[in-house]
Amino acid sequence: MKPKKIKRSDLYVGRLVVCSDHTQVQVRTVAYLFPDSSMVDVQWYEGTNHCSQGVDCQLYEPTLAQIEYSIQFNGKLMPVQDLLDF
Repeated sequence: MKPKKIKRSDLYVGRLVVCSDHTQVQVRTVAYLFPDSSMVDVQWYEGTNHCSQGVDCQLYEPTLAQIEYSIQFNGKLMPVQDLLDF
C-alpha cells in the first residue's frame, strides 16, 4: 500500500508524516508550520536523541508498515507533548 500525499492545508502540529513513499523511513511529527512558506519543521526520536529538521518536500500519511518499521529500527514516535516549541 502506497502512502497518501498530504496537502499543505491538511497539515497541523502533531500530525505524523513521512517524506518518502518507501517502507524503510523515519516517521516524524509536524512541530511547526512556517507562515508564508512551504517549510515545515518536523521532529522525531532516534533512540533517545530528539531530532528536528525543517523540510520543504512532499509529505505523506505514514502507512502501518512505515510506522512499524520506524518504531522497530528508530524507537518511539514523537508525541505532541515532547515537541520543542518555536
